[in-house]
Amino acid sequence: MQGNYDKLMAVLNDVSRHKEWVYNSKTSYILKRNSPYEFYYYMETSIPWPMSNRDAVVHLTMNRDSLNRFLKIKAEGSPDYIPEKSGRVRVPRSLINWYVTMPSSTSISIVYTFEADPGGSMPAWLVNMFADKGPYESFKKLSEILKKS
Repeated sequence: MQGNYDKLMAVLNDVSRHKEWVYNSKTSYILKRNSPYEFYYYMETSIPWPMSNRDAVVHLTMNRDSLNRFLKIKAEGSPDYIPEKSGRVRVPRSLINWYVTMPSSTSISIVYTFEADPGGSMPAWLVNMFADKGPYESFKKLSEILKKS
């Protein structure tokens, strides 16, 4: 997709705007920022009724190769970082890895892996909908944002 490391990192750092592109994101905000490359944030995901919304605390780190060959991003769940909130199911385990390269000065290539336990009980059709549709819709919107920036 169009973009570069700096643009992608800026979008990821703007946590309060994740709801504009992350699939079914209801809210997200910074809990603690250690640096522009490492922070903890809270996010809530809207889940169709009658299920409960899911929330997660994520520890995100970005490591850029000193020779600018790649950018590695790791977003790992930290479920015990803050107390659980009533009315939401805390995601007990999640891990997202991004391996980003720049095939040209104006484009990035992303290898994205995501694994999670959504917590509680959810029907397989709902889990599969998020697994299939979520990344596609999120990356479609992310691509639009990167084109504009």
